[in-house]
Amino acid sequence: MNKLTGIFLALAILLAVNTHAQNDSTSSVSKRSLLDKMYLQLQVGIIASESNDTKNYRPAAGFGVGYELHHLFQPGVYVGYEEYRLFESMPVAFQLQGNFNPTTNSAFYYAQLGKTAMWKNGRNELQSVSSGEYWEAGIGYQWKAENLRLKLSAGFRDQKFTSVSKNNDIWYWDALSSFAPTQGYKEVTHWHLERMHFKFTIEF
Repeated sequence: MNKLTGIFLALAILLAVNTHAQNDSTSSVSKRSLLDKMYLQLQVGIIASESNDTKNYRPAAGFGVGYELHHLFQPGVYVGYEEYRLFESMPVAFQLQGNFNPTTNSAFYYAQLGKTAMWKNGRNELQSVSSGEYWEAGIGYQWKAENLRLKLSAGFRDQKFTSVSKNNDIWYWDALSSFAPTQGYKEVTHWHLERMHFKFTIEF
């Protein structure tokens, strides 16, 4: 093998190695670009005005993950935890959000549509609480800090579900048999809660 053949062979090997390296680099950049468009959220907040006769505030927290198809269109999913006066719940929802300016501090919107798994707590005599659908929408403002976004928002939640409670046996006066017991009865309540949510969100 003469020198010219050796040089061509060496150039061919270098070209092949370089092309392979460029392909790996392009693939790596593509993967990073894909990951850059994904977002993770950690949320904490409070629930206000749970009912007309209850004005205290209850805690709420949640986790969201999604993908930025466009800065105004970012679909995802949301899972949370919420505490109420008589029960607790875990909402699971489809989430949509959008930033009005993708490069600087800006206003944003969000919306959720989903269902909640509910269970009673120790502060009541409810027999059971069923799952129910809900929707929520709100607006807020975000601050960019390096690879993080800090968000404050206010939203409105409309929640529906059903609870079942059982009254204890009661006694009544009967002229023929004196006092006599009657069987307790179940009370079914269809809830329709409308209230405000105030949230602080850290987004990666």
